[in-house]
Parts: sequence; structure tokens; C-alpha cells
Amino acid sequence: MNSKHKKIYILPIWFFIAFIIWIAENIATYANIWLYPNQEKAWQMVSFQKILSWYLLMILSFVLISIIKLIKESSIYENYLKFASLTYMAIILVFIANLNLGIINNHTLYFLKFIPHADYIARVVIFFIFTLSLNSLLRFKPISILELNLSLGTIFTILFATIEEFSQLYLINRYFDILDILFSYAGIIVAHIATKERKYGGGDGN
Repeated sequence: MNSKHKKIYILPIWFFIAFIIWIAENIATYANIWLYPNQEKAWQMVSFQKILSWYLLMILSFVLISIIKLIKESSIYENYLKFASLTYMAIILVFIANLNLGIINNHTLYFLKFIPHADYIARVVIFFIFTLSLNSLLRFKPISILELNLSLGTIFTILFATIEEFSQLYLINRYFDILDILFSYAGIIVAHIATKERKYGGGDGN
């Protein structure tokens, strides 16, 4: 019996699902199940930008799962590790995009004010894990620049951290801080030191 394949336009379907989630958010916030910071004094409709956020999240989820399914030679543990790395990186990228758009701000992250130097500590942790994740995906591929032995993932992360911070000079919702980039570099350096033996001691990167 021959099977028939039907064409489905999945992108419009995902957008429709994102729209339904946005409606559910409006209902939930109106019922005081939870509130966004701008709804604390008086209820307001959830921003239309949230639809785009949910839409982007579904696309990223599909891409991540598709990449994992294409990896046939890896073990279950390696697939899980790669999926976790990709998911973490995607979450960080979405988080930064929301910061740049002003969807997430200091009022959203009000709890961080109770932690001394929370912003700097967060940058060290975020870029430490980001560097490890990217290096893991690139199998710790080594690269030599000006007689310095680094990994390709570390180089990409340094470029990303630099561009992300200096772009804030042109964003009205962000503020450039030289200490931010220094603490980002600190997280990257710690990750580089932690994986140095693996990268140059006969690991997957050789």
C-alpha cells in the first residue's frame, strides 16, 4: 500500500500556536495567575512582541531537535550533551535578543539586586558555560593565533562577547560597561583553562 505525503506549511502553524499562547498569557495575567512587571499596578495587554518570542522559541526548538536527529554516529550520551549545549546557547541568544528589545529589563530581573555584583557574576557563569558548550559542539578544534593555542569555539565566543557588548553603544535599551566585557572574558578564560588538557592533550580536537 503506497503511502501518501501531504504538504504542511509548518511556519504559519507555529505562528498560530504562538498567537494562541499569547492569548493564554493574556487570560492568565488577567486572572492574576501571574503578572508581568508592567501589569502590577493595572492590568495591560501582554506585548505583541511576546508572540515573536514564542514563535522564535518554537523555530529554535525544531532546529535543535533536527540537528540532533541528523547525528547518527554519536552515542545517546553524546547526543544528549550536544542537545543540552545547543539548547543552552539558544536560550542565551534569545535572552540577549529580549534584552536588546527591552522585553527583559531591570524590573523583570529585580531579584538580582539582592545579590552583590550579580550582573558581573552572571556574565562569568554565562560565558563560561557558553564557551564549554560551543567547544563541545566543535569537538574542541584547536586553532593557533599569534602563537597562542586556542580553540575555535573560544575564538567565536570572544568575538561574540565583544560584538554583543560594543553593540550596546547603539541600543537605547542597553548600557555599555567595560567591566561587563572584562567579566565576560574572565568566564571565557576560565573555560579555556579548564579544557586546555582536553584540547591539546589528545582529545577529540586532535
